[in-house]
Amino acid sequence: MLLRIFILLLVLIILPPIVLDRIFIAHRHKSRLRLLFYLPSAVMFLAAIFLTCFETYTPQNTLATNLFLTLFLGYAVTLAILTFFFVPA
Repeated sequence: MLLRIFILLLVLIILPPIVLDRIFIAHRHKSRLRLLFYLPSAVMFLAAIFLTCFETYTPQNTLATNLFLTLFLGYAVTLAILTFFFVPA
């Protein structure tokens, strides 16, 4: 069960920035500036891997999990919604 959720999280972190980059950014900006666009996704990706490997998910240790989920909802879900509305049909 945890692996399925982890895979879904990784897909929601990785795919939207790639799609938005291909649609809006790739034609207009240099590759160095495009790397800054991927930086938050890379941090979220590493945090997801870290939490999956090292988190114990006990009630006493919820700060890291809550912080990750808050950042995930703020960043990755927003990008997923933007991707959904701006992808050409």
